[in-house]
Order: sequence, then C-alpha cells, then structure tokens
Amino acid sequence: MTSHLRSAAFILAGLLALPNVAVAQNLAETASKWGLIGTWALDCTKPASGSNGHLTYAIRRAGQVSHERNFGDRQDVNEVQQVKLGAGGALELVVNFPKLNQTRKYTLIMGPDGRTRAMANSKVDGSEETIKEGKFTHNSGETPWQVRCR
Repeated sequence: MTSHLRSAAFILAGLLALPNVAVAQNLAETASKWGLIGTWALDCTKPASGSNGHLTYAIRRAGQVSHERNFGDRQDVNEVQQVKLGAGGALELVVNFPKLNQTRKYTLIMGPDGRTRAMANSKVDGSEETIKEGKFTHNSGETPWQVRCR
C-alpha cells in the first residue's frame, strides 16, 4: 500500500470514529445541561443503604456517562447508552446493567426546586415495567423525589 493510500485509510478510519465521539459528547452534554450530573439520594445526610441508595451520574472518558449505584453493601457502575430530552422537559435514559443482564430505559423529571423523580422504568423493549406514570407497579405507591447531594 502506498503512503497516500495508507494516509487516506487512516483519515477514513478517523472519520468513521467521529460519530461515536459525537454521540458520547452529546450524552454528556445533554445530561449536564439537564442537571443530571452529580449524586442523588432521598436523604444526603444518611449513608447509602438499601432504602437510601446514592445514585451518581458522572462523565467518564471521552464524554461517556456512567450510572453508579451505591446501596451500602451493593455497588455497581453501569454505562449510560442514551440520554435524550423527552416530553415536557423530562430526561429519558437507557442504561446497560451487565450484572442484571438487562438494558433498561427510564424517564426522570426535575421539579422547580431541582429535585428529580423517576416517572418510568422498564426493560428497553417496554416490558417488565417497575415504574409507570410515576408509580411503582408492584404497589401503586408514588416514586419519591431525590435531592442532589453533590
């Protein structure tokens, strides 16, 4: 292969990689602009536990966004695959949970005071809903508001 062909192949490979970088930057940018980046909990003055999970959304390498869950004795880090604005300013997320062997989508809203609340949560195909219209499907209780800890 001549040096011109190698150069052209290198440039083409770089151009093909640009959409992935742009998608990652869009994830981080959308999450940041919406106000998602940080740690959220029901009560930031209490330690992480099964009843007071601390959920952190952080920007990682190359603009990737991670969803880090801390339930005290259980912790994991998962990749946010999609972030987009939904109806009424809601934020729609798709997160891969390898340990659960699931990819889930959920919708968050932000109140005027900056708190967030989950309005929907299901497998990415819409099955296995755990939250629908702001209520837990197993008991019809409303989802709680979370505050930003940091």
